[in-house]
Amino acid sequence: MLQHCLVQGFNCFRSVSFSNWIEVIKLVAAAVAFWFGLRQYTRSQVWKRLEFLSVEMKNFFADHAVREAMLMLDWRKKRMALFKYREENDFEQVEINYDIVAAALDVDPKQHYDKVHSAIREVFERFLEYLARFEGFLDAGVIEPADLNPFIDYWMKLISGNDTHSPEVTKKVLPNLWRFIDFYGYRDVRRLVSRYHRVTFAELSEDEFV
Repeated sequence: MLQHCLVQGFNCFRSVSFSNWIEVIKLVAAAVAFWFGLRQYTRSQVWKRLEFLSVEMKNFFADHAVREAMLMLDWRKKRMALFKYREENDFEQVEINYDIVAAALDVDPKQHYDKVHSAIREVFERFLEYLARFEGFLDAGVIEPADLNPFIDYWMKLISGNDTHSPEVTKKVLPNLWRFIDFYGYRDVRRLVSRYHRVTFAELSEDEFV
């Protein structure tokens, strides 16, 4: 009817019966109701997504191992209660620098690690597990890249090797960190970082895994 009236012009609308106008109004009202309902649903979904992300970020930044990994990446030398992440009452202060972190992230299977180096490896494993978890959420569509960006962009830029303000960690630590990531199969971490910044470290080839 509407298509016909659009062709025929105003005279056609004058000939439309009252009952037909009621049907038209019903259709318009239904369309408006659907639009408002869809808008409310979308807002609700966004709110739930952000609420979920807020909890995840709170857990991430509250994790002692995560905070330690960030300190090790952000400071060339730092004294810290390295073993506290194990949730033990071990507050022994250890001085950590980039050379120690790089050595701890070595992937040589013949290498033996002391207490400090082993702890650093465990700290970074926890940190990388969180990052892989975030990529899983993104891949599943639970959250959007833009939702996560404000929380992790600094770290994504730093880890990717694109932070020009951190040349020392880029040179000393990141090569071994990315070898560690690839060697131990943290593929989701490489995918996550690549969503935000180009990773400047090539992925290990199969020959390099031997």
